[in-house]
Amino acid sequence: GAPLPPDLEEFWRRMGFAVIQGYGLTETAPIVTLNHPFKTSKGSVGTPIAGVDVKIADDGEILVRGENVTSGYYQAGPEAQSPDAKAPGGVYDEEGWFHTGDIGGLDEHGRLFIRGRKKEMIVTPEGLNVFPEDVERMVNDVAGVRESAVIGVAEGSQERVHAVVVLEHGIDPNSVVRDANARLQDHQRIRTISVWPGAELPRTEGTKKLKRAAIRDWVAAGAQPLAAPQGDTLEGL
Repeated sequence: GAPLPPDLEEFWRRMGFAVIQGYGLTETAPIVTLNHPFKTSKGSVGTPIAGVDVKIADDGEILVRGENVTSGYYQAGPEAQSPDAKAPGGVYDEEGWFHTGDIGGLDEHGRLFIRGRKKEMIVTPEGLNVFPEDVERMVNDVAGVRESAVIGVAEGSQERVHAVVVLEHGIDPNSVVRDANARLQDHQRIRTISVWPGAELPRTEGTKKLKRAAIRDWVAAGAQPLAAPQGDTLEGL
């Protein structure tokens, strides 16, 4: 349902378990790639199975082609079959590639690595990509942070990194930003932060994925964000 955090994978390996990752979607029936049980690669979801081709688009999106890929959505009109459809991905483009909606990369051995969802990717004014999961791992490691969600917030025509956090009592949000930014790359640094009013962030019932759209709507509706401490923004570097 999401990229496996490297620290969680390492935890199970140290416990003596074989961690075998794979990747696929409902539309791909459902396997695309799988690690060989005796040739696993840390952080990778493996290589394409027989009969399946995988390539990376110019924008980093994972494209899949094979007889396992659906030819369309049931009772859906033509608009739902295009790569721009607001579905998990498009279906086929003109060359027969299925657009998964996921961002990833292939190494020199053809092993696939998942970075995140294309629709959640934040593109900075400098044209650099920020994946929310990468920033959230750093924020969640800060003492006093229960959980976090990172989204892109518009500043005029630009998009900046914004964190929404659930904190332990008495934790200063600005100190969270300072601690997290110290471990983030320049383009990943948090520009503003909001404190979620509830005890936990909204998640889906089954898979417990963050409801990023609901969180984004809450921020857009008037949540009072705090600016990052001076020196932690890109302008302050």
